[in-house]
Amino acid sequence: MNGRAQDLADSATAIARRSADKLTDAAGSVEGSLRDGAGSLRSAAERSASEARRLVNANPFVSIAIAAVAGGVLAWLMKRR
Repeated sequence: MNGRAQDLADSATAIARRSADKLTDAAGSVEGSLRDGAGSLRSAAERSASEARRLVNANPFVSIAIAAVAGGVLAWLMKRR
């Protein structure tokens, strides 16, 4: 009986180690995917900021008018509360 219990314990240990290895691999994969996603998001944000900067430089008066209207709408919305 003692030998059987030891075999079961060894088997359980081996299963636990394989499971831990699989979880470690999965966590590494998730980390890589998150890093890739963060890099893509950062690149998209930088492109958007660059495009916005270009548009503001090309049309400064229109940009000021849009900002003023947006500020007025926000002030009106906040005042209503």
